Amino acid sequence: GGMDFFAGCGRSDQRADYRTGSGNVYENTQRRGRDTFVNVGYSLGAHHLGLTVLEIDHWHVGNPNAASALDLDDYATKDLRSFDLRYDGASDSGELSWMVRYYRVDDRDSSIDPAMAWGYRESQFDTDTRGAQGQLTWERQWNRVIVGFDWDQQDARNVQKPTGTPYGVNADYERRGIFLSDQLSLMDRRLLVTVGLRYDGYTVETRSTQGYDNNLVTDDEDVNEWIPRLGIVWLATDTLRVKASVGRGILLPTATELAGDFTDGWGTHYLGNNDLDAEETWTYEVGVEYEKAAWMLSNSFFYTDYKDK
Repeated sequence: GGMDFFAGCGRSDQRADYRTGSGNVYENTQRRGRDTFVNVGYSLGAHHLGLTVLEIDHWHVGNPNAASALDLDDYATKDLRSFDLRYDGASDSGELSWMVRYYRVDDRDSSIDPAMAWGYRESQFDTDTRGAQGQLTWERQWNRVIVGFDWDQQDARNVQKPTGTPYGVNADYERRGIFLSDQLSLMDRRLLVTVGLRYDGYTVETRSTQGYDNNLVTDDEDVNEWIPRLGIVWLATDTLRVKASVGRGILLPTATELAGDFTDGWGTHYLGNNDLDAEETWTYEVGVEYEKAAWMLSNSFFYTDYKDK
């Protein structure tokens, strides 16, 4: 038990431009940055409370654009702040354990052109993410059951300075999920069967955005999905394992694809489809692994079937 502590700090200062092995120089690729990391915790028996804080500052990062349209005074900045508070605990017998976590991340990225023909311009993209997780695990000799939840919310904001129309619209994203997993150890632990089921609910909403006041219709949409998974591992011998799995995956539409209704600064009209389904995949995989002493050989075959791609 007692206190644990770890911290680190790094500084990078690349003043020279990038040079390839053949001697070619790519101008405006210098960068400067500073990273700071602090982790502090306290343990008491089977219980541990920890806090992690991360800070990233990168400034005057060269941003030359494409080689066909070099701009040698463009640069970018990145500022990220995050903290993560987590509690882990367990019962005296060790059969029951749990975890609760809350985190927050503020991320700001800016692209700056200080000498455009019509004046200074800064394109800024900010995301504010906060979330929570909880997990309860019950484990005995032949069975391991995990049940838990996830929640996170992200606010994405676009700003053009001093004025103008950003390249994207503001949007809010929220995800709510619950999951259940059961791992069975059979045949004297030579056969492992894992069954999992997850339910996720998503909400996306477009928000009023600078420069789009007369060209944006805000809207929100909800998407709900079940995600099952099955995995089997058979220990054929002490050195040979055979494995197989099948699982469903989804890729959600963006806020613009679902709820967008706006005209950008170039005159292009974007119209979302609130009946758009999530992209669905079913992936099937089989494989073998051979391991002996310091050697390991592995080979897998997989097939993915896409729907609504």
